[in-house]
Amino acid sequence: MVLSGCDEAGSKRTSQAQQLSGTWNLCVDTGSGECSTLDDVTLHVSDGEGPKTYQLTREQNGRERTGRMELVQANVLLMSGDFLADDLAWDLDFDRPTEISGSARLTLIRTRGRNEAIRDFLDFLGATGWTGGQIQMDLRLSS
Repeated sequence: MVLSGCDEAGSKRTSQAQQLSGTWNLCVDTGSGECSTLDDVTLHVSDGEGPKTYQLTREQNGRERTGRMELVQANVLLMSGDFLADDLAWDLDFDRPTEISGSARLTLIRTRGRNEAIRDFLDFLGATGWTGGQIQMDLRLSS
């Protein structure tokens, strides 16, 4: 039996979008295999339906960056912002780094021509050492 108007992928995106809401602490691996906790950086994702907004804050120097965040399909998160040369696409996994509630892993989906946007993002975070390898960000809800 097929139910009209029922979209499992759409429902999953809505659920994932709701799970993203809140303030997150970040740990970034720029390709070395080791995750560096960014103690002075937080990512706040807005509540509510539809496209989300985000705010990255560096407490050390008070710098902030804002933009939009949208789940364009289940498990694929698109980040845009005025400080980015281009949008960044991330694979979203709420079962990693651990299966506990309040954590998620973002793995950058590599696409050609996005190196400038990646560098803009990492520079703002203060994450160094990227040489073109795989980038992962582990998120933990702030307490």
